[in-house]
Amino acid sequence: MAATKLARAFALTLGVAAANVAVFSPGLMNVRFGGSAFSSALGAAVLAASGLALLYGAYALLQRPPAPAAPAKLETAEHYAAALGAFRRVRTVAAELELALEQLDRMEKRKQSLHRLLAQRFEPEELSYRKFSGVILEVEELFRRNLRAVLSRLAVYEQTEAELKSGSRSLSRDLQQRRLELIREQHEFLKATLGHNEEILLKLNQLLLELTRLDQQHPGTIDELPGMQELDALIRSTKYYA
Repeated sequence: MAATKLARAFALTLGVAAANVAVFSPGLMNVRFGGSAFSSALGAAVLAASGLALLYGAYALLQRPPAPAAPAKLETAEHYAAALGAFRRVRTVAAELELALEQLDRMEKRKQSLHRLLAQRFEPEELSYRKFSGVILEVEELFRRNLRAVLSRLAVYEQTEAELKSGSRSLSRDLQQRRLELIREQHEFLKATLGHNEEILLKLNQLLLELTRLDQQHPGTIDELPGMQELDALIRSTKYYA
């Protein structure tokens, strides 16, 4: 990858040099300094444009961060972890990334613990088992949907931050301020969405605790568990606003 970038930068340099040769060569365009005012102005403009082209090209090829190499699909916890890990270079959201990865790990552990406990207390064909399994599946999908939103915002955040750093000197104060506001908005969204996932994990903890205390009760009492009711309400409200 580095060799390819260097080769492209070298090709860009050759292209700019060839263009300058064509412009200033006596046998071609014959633009000269010290000739007519137009010729001198054109020569200065060509040199300035060449310098800008080289500077921008070098930045674009060698310095600009490439787009994150996200997995082609997001189906497993490993896929989500890899997609989040692609943004580790964005240091200003390092804490949020670590939290998202840690939440992903905790979600997998909670899910495994809940399924283990369900298998111990109920038979797969029982209504209670199906109810619990259905709620766990829907909550996991809600959790992952939040992660997909986080990944989308991270891409916007990274691009906006890179543009702000690269063009901060040439931008007006108003444009700089608007980009800073956009960055802050994305950052706040990340925090809020991760807070939502933290709430989901807390409710799963509550449900897990209630399951450990559940004795051989009538299946009708399953829906009366506070943890089940809270998760049902969360799922319904999310579907309503989605």
